[in-house]
Amino acid sequence: MRRKCDAAGAGTVRPSAGDNIVAAKEVSRMTRNSLVLSTLFIATGASAGQADLCYGPNQALGANSPPSNSTVFNCPQAGNKTLPQLAADGWRIVQLTPVTTSQTTQADQLIIQKP
Repeated sequence: MRRKCDAAGAGTVRPSAGDNIVAAKEVSRMTRNSLVLSTLFIATGASAGQADLCYGPNQALGANSPPSNSTVFNCPQAGNKTLPQLAADGWRIVQLTPVTTSQTTQADQLIIQKP
């Protein structure tokens, strides 16, 4: 970089043509590295396990009845199963949350994952 000085000795920095080439090479290297990391992320994500979003039966809004071992959850991938059946099939419980399904009903939302 070249420095241009004023009368007081203070200066401003102006990039030279060589600095622009170095900056362009650095951006190119960063882009290449980002592409490699993105490819690795996608490849690892594809080999990860399955996940499923399940719902328990609807109940009145505000009803505080937690699910039991006999509660049947409707899961698109795993099917209609109870918690013990899901565990026996190798599914792991990630999260259980009550969600509102209409103005008057709620259901338990279950997120499950298979490694």
